[in-house]
Amino acid sequence: PHFDEIARADPKLFVNMGEEEFYYGSNLARKIPVFGKVVGASERVFNTYNNHLRYGIVDELVGVWEKNGIHATREALEGRSQAMGYDSVGAVRKGEKAMKAAGTWTADMADLAEEEAARFKDIKQLSTFVRHATGRGGLGVLEQAARPISTLLFAPRWLLAQPQMLGDLLNPNMSWAVRSQVMQDLSRWIGAGSALLGVAALGGAKVGHDPTSSDFGKIVIGNTSINIWGSLATSARYAAQVVGGKSTSADTGISRQVGAGDTLMRFARSKLAPVPGALTDVWPMMHNEEKQVRLPGGESITTTRPGRARDFVGRPIQGGVKGIATQVYRRTAPLGVQDTVELAKGGRPELLPLAGPGFFGVSLQTYQSDAQKLWGDAGGT
Repeated sequence: PHFDEIARADPKLFVNMGEEEFYYGSNLARKIPVFGKVVGASERVFNTYNNHLRYGIVDELVGVWEKNGIHATREALEGRSQAMGYDSVGAVRKGEKAMKAAGTWTADMADLAEEEAARFKDIKQLSTFVRHATGRGGLGVLEQAARPISTLLFAPRWLLAQPQMLGDLLNPNMSWAVRSQVMQDLSRWIGAGSALLGVAALGGAKVGHDPTSSDFGKIVIGNTSINIWGSLATSARYAAQVVGGKSTSADTGISRQVGAGDTLMRFARSKLAPVPGALTDVWPMMHNEEKQVRLPGGESITTTRPGRARDFVGRPIQGGVKGIATQVYRRTAPLGVQDTVELAKGGRPELLPLAGPGFFGVSLQTYQSDAQKLWGDAGGT
């Protein structure tokens, strides 16, 4: 019932037909016979679901305001304007300047216009926050360059949504109605997530408490971590590593000093689109690595070896057909599929049911131990 108001308050809340939530560097996938139809249908379903989700949240909360008397209903406002002899509240506001000049502007008209303005402002602030909270940020003056930016960064709107959501929360001009509703919902979300972590801990699972570890805020069962907080946990970890100047291994619990520049560089690499990300990963192979080695007699020599390519999480990138196939798989296969495969390779078949939530937004990661990484680096020898 509030669709027209919501769409007028924040047109960017919705992805229009023909528009894309995420831009891609190429439309090649859509041109593949049969598979291209699936890709197009998948994008339409994704956009429709997001539109329904965002509108549904705002529409429900506006209804809560009306039920609690924080704002009058649209029907009540229109009824008051018609009692004044006007077709709508918009007609009253449109004639405000002329009526003030003629001296016919009444206190009832002023109250009606003020209520309408406050309602519109609150719906706009609420819609903007919901849009940012659900991953649809704004590019500002760079909006027209969204497609070329997407060839460099993966999902730039989603990348900007988190800091913009934080900006909404810190905005001193956010109204009491919006702020109280947002804080209530955030409190419920944090409370539910914390309760889930507590239940998992009571059930014997490990819960990450170190903000400098990749397992921070996650449920850890064996060598599989379950992230219920989405990308917020990752952002919190990077921030803690920058401030604390250290990184903690999720496998051994050993911390090492790490500079803020290195942490920010890893964060930037993790946000690159697939093609520039792949180029960044293989770049070390174009150069030799030099290392100072101290001999028993005290003399130092410099050793040189070919650079070794690794992805941003530190996994070695192998050459040859197998290595290329692995990289294509990691950069194109759905994350839910990759999570399932990694769980199966982890040797714990009883954990395979955990792959289910991975297809609905819950992030799973099955990591190797340091010994397994060394084995892989040595080529299994």
